[in-house]
Amino acid sequence: MMKLSRYWLLSLVCLSTLFSGCAHYHWGTGNKSPYHTIAFAPVVNHCYAPQMQSLVSDALFQSFAHGGGMAVESQQGNAEVVLHVTLTDFKKLMGATSKLDTGTARSLVMVLCARAELVDPSGKPVSAGDFEVRQEFYADSGMERAEAEALPQLAQLMAEKIHRAVVSNW
Repeated sequence: MMKLSRYWLLSLVCLSTLFSGCAHYHWGTGNKSPYHTIAFAPVVNHCYAPQMQSLVSDALFQSFAHGGGMAVESQQGNAEVVLHVTLTDFKKLMGATSKLDTGTARSLVMVLCARAELVDPSGKPVSAGDFEVRQEFYADSGMERAEAEALPQLAQLMAEKIHRAVVSNW
């Protein structure tokens, strides 16, 4: 009987020690944004990529709506902060080349650069940053098709990068 109670006591001590370490665990990064609501100014396109502002606008909305951390407001006056994004540069670089002709691109490396600024409703800047995303896309089915498929993916990468920066307090 004495041996059985020692076993239970030892098991109880081990389990309580094990689970006490989990009591203070919190999901997520631990970063808390001082802002709870955000609105978006129209994305400005100063780069070569056609219609990229609409792709980035949609991707930003999707990232913030589904990514958590902040609620998206439809009007700038209702939000605690407003995000202004300007697309500053877009480049297409040759990636892999064909074995038969090194002047023929087999893949494109696309680079998108943007400047994002977070401002309060009065227009006072809160924080700002420059962002760059790059991705390689294979063009075996044609350059136009590769670019058409790549631009939405590039916009999504940019939106996710900006979302992470804003939610994690830049």
